[in-house]
Amino acid sequence: MKLKFILTVCITGLFVVNTQAQINKAYLIGSWHLSMEYMLKNTPIEKKKSMTAKQEMMAIVFGNVSVEFLKDGSTKIGGMMAAMASKDKKGKAIKGSWKIEGDRLITTNDKGKEKSEKILKLTPDLLVLESKKKPGEKVYFVSLNKILKDFKNTNTAKINKKKLTGTWKAVAVESRGITMLLGIKYLLKKDGTTQLKTPLDNIIEKENGTWKVNGSNKLQFTSEKKGKIKETNVTVLYFTQNQMIAQDDRKGEKILFERVK
Repeated sequence: MKLKFILTVCITGLFVVNTQAQINKAYLIGSWHLSMEYMLKNTPIEKKKSMTAKQEMMAIVFGNVSVEFLKDGSTKIGGMMAAMASKDKKGKAIKGSWKIEGDRLITTNDKGKEKSEKILKLTPDLLVLESKKKPGEKVYFVSLNKILKDFKNTNTAKINKKKLTGTWKAVAVESRGITMLLGIKYLLKKDGTTQLKTPLDNIIEKENGTWKVNGSNKLQFTSEKKGKIKETNVTVLYFTQNQMIAQDDRKGEKILFERVK
């Protein structure tokens, strides 16, 4: 009986040590973004069924929240949250601090308010927290470290219709120094038509139209809204079989695409 008790204590102790060992603080260093793609895909089935493309797009826009965890224990919060807290709405980063105690991520904002959240998973690419407001629900953050690095890629690869035909996911957009996760799928069909889908595969009707290649690294997208034709011309800065970076010629923003199929 005594031996069984000792073994139980030892096994429990090993489990606790193992669980804590999995939380590597070094993984947290860098920039992270709230992933509405993960959040939407993990929404209860009944709620998914009733969700419209417009609701998903609103969630993506308002889910534009980024957090940078620095080595010195400080934090910078940007995106929509920073814009809402800023009087001039310019979205200046909100500064704070962070620390990990056991399996808890403890953050303090610029006003000294502390928040403690349970870390369910932490890898170099994904941070999953338990929602403080709704225990049992998960909050997903995706690391921006690799994405920010990928945005710097350039090459002189030439594009053509055959190479581009297929389904591409717009992973993120970079505009005026701000990076925002998207998760929108672009279906570039052989017949020259396009179809855009949300993370839950709802069709974004107003963005459906046509596409064509103009030269060795130029693309043109055309759509119609309320009788008005909208043309978007982009320059492909980087292209491989599975990844593409395109820059809007007018707005200057860049979008990182990854091939789905």
